[in-house]
Amino acid sequence: MNIINQKLYIRLSLFGIGLISCKKQPANDNSAANLYSADNSQSAEVSNSADDLESADARNFPLFGCRAEKAGATIQSSPFAEYLATAVKSLAGDPALPGKRVSRLDVRNFYANKPDHPGSKISWLNYDFTLDLGGEGKFSLYGINSGDCRAVNVNVQSQNSQNSELIPSLVRIQSWDDGYPFANEFAKTIMMQGAPLTDKNITEISRILRPGGKAILDLALVDNLQITKLARQLGCEHSLKRESMQGGIYTRIICTKTNRVVNEDL
Repeated sequence: MNIINQKLYIRLSLFGIGLISCKKQPANDNSAANLYSADNSQSAEVSNSADDLESADARNFPLFGCRAEKAGATIQSSPFAEYLATAVKSLAGDPALPGKRVSRLDVRNFYANKPDHPGSKISWLNYDFTLDLGGEGKFSLYGINSGDCRAVNVNVQSQNSQNSELIPSLVRIQSWDDGYPFANEFAKTIMMQGAPLTDKNITEISRILRPGGKAILDLALVDNLQITKLARQLGCEHSLKRESMQGGIYTRIICTKTNRVVNEDL
């Protein structure tokens, strides 16, 4: 089962649970987004207001608040994530060309050439980025929270599998067999929910995640061999955490990278 079909299967299962119960459950506060916010309160990426940012350059820009892209939409994103996704798509292609990698320096230079764009006011080299592999945006279905509005969503499809809304902050790839279009040590947090932990995902998470960064993976199918591979590559064999999530539907794996297996590409 490929990554999209597996996520669709899980979400259709959740939809079935909601129909059987005929009652909307209270929202679950244990999303990866909330965990990331709790552990990284000083990070610019988890700020709800530009007033909270350390950089004076961006204080007049409310970049990190969640909002729907248009009236009636249910999926939320943030301007910061949209600007980042726009730069990556412009530099790597849409869908991204296999083998193309975009660095934080590339993003900074992209907006340096657009002085009238709000993205030119952001200190791109200093901010922490979040990627959601297989992400479809921030939304809630029958009390199950998915996504993070501040994340760039990496996916092969353009539309959300639940309601056909366009996925916000999207970096589209041609195939899950391709490498992802981000430079080494690009992201501070990598999320994944309901998607399989394939060898390709392990390789790319290890390459793209920065030292001290976190992989927060909500797995529907637990493969201990694959989890061990990930832990070894990230250097978190003795600190890896497991939690049961969403009533046991997912097992959350939290792994903080301590290894530096690649050179950082700014």
